[in-house]
Amino acid sequence: MAVTEISGQFSPLPTVSYNTASIIKYRNHYVSGTTQIVLQEEGTGTRFIISAIMTSGTSVTIGFGTIGLSTITETLFTYTQAAGPIDLSAFFSAAPFCHYRPGKELVIDFQGGATGTVAYTPYKG
Repeated sequence: MAVTEISGQFSPLPTVSYNTASIIKYRNHYVSGTTQIVLQEEGTGTRFIISAIMTSGTSVTIGFGTIGLSTITETLFTYTQAAGPIDLSAFFSAAPFCHYRPGKELVIDFQGGATGTVAYTPYKG
């Protein structure tokens, strides 16, 4: 599985969240970035189960994009609030996000310039 980030750095360190039980159960991977995180499948059938998102900004958008363009062409989830930071750990622990489109990359956009961390598990099945 390839993980590509735009203007960000990979961080192997876990983020403290309300979602500890889910993190332990699903053995999440963590990736952090600024403005955007892009997850690309490695082989057909890889799904990404998102179990937590935290950002310093005021909005999060998740969607599919064409591989290599890192632009959302199909929006699947949007969350906005008046002031940051946003912690969607409790939200995703109740209903983990999991969608799949063959040949598409999963793009997570944060408010311009905001940093964010995503906890996800690659799943093939």
